[in-house]
Amino acid sequence: VVPHLLRRPKRKNEIPEKKKSVPFFPLYRKEKSTGPEGVSVRIEKDADGTIIHVESAEGEDGEKRWVSAYIIDAGKQEDRIHALDITWLPESESFVTKVAVKYSHDLTQWTSMVSRATLARMQFGGHEIYRNRILLPAKRGRYLRLSWPDGRDGIGVKDVVAVQRTGEP
Repeated sequence: VVPHLLRRPKRKNEIPEKKKSVPFFPLYRKEKSTGPEGVSVRIEKDADGTIIHVESAEGEDGEKRWVSAYIIDAGKQEDRIHALDITWLPESESFVTKVAVKYSHDLTQWTSMVSRATLARMQFGGHEIYRNRILLPAKRGRYLRLSWPDGRDGIGVKDVVAVQRTGEP
């Protein structure tokens, strides 16, 4: 008997990943408004630039507010973020929605990073389609803004995880 060992080759898509939950903040819009005039935001940062407080427009006397976007504090990442994994609130019903991601270094000027990505959760007849990952190009920004087209309902986000690749396949 000759001692032996079998190793299966790694698949190309099996690149090691490092995942880290990152802080995110909802931006609210008044129910009847569209465009930027419906959003009023005040953001406080500490000395390192970390967001410590976000205050958005308040609805007036029972006027409904809805989430129009999320600001994500990606922090000072040593390596670039390759993807965002979004976890939504469990009460979210089946949906398919398009989202956009922009990045900024100062929370003032925003540049498009992903113009259109699809998030989905559909359930029917015991089957499920679930897509929660947004792939990001090789651009860096301290802050990211996740939004969807005007007039579309967004999703209630429970967690945002930054995914970084840690090696080669």
